[in-house]
This record gives sequence, C-alpha cells and structure tokens, in this order.
Amino acid sequence: MDWLYLGAIAVLTAATVGFVAFCASLGGQQ
Repeated sequence: MDWLYLGAIAVLTAATVGFVAFCASLGGQQ
C-alpha cells in the first residue's frame, strides 16, 4: 500500500470537495 499515493488522492479529493462547496457558496450568495 503506497501511502504517498493514498495521500495524494486524499488531498485531491479534499481540494475538489472544497472547491465545489466554495463555488456553491458563491452561487448561493449571488
């Protein structure tokens, strides 16, 4: 099990979820 690979996936997933939530927040305000 490659922890660097799993870590990269976790970071990308968190970044994607955060970006989507951020865009949804901006869309809701406007």
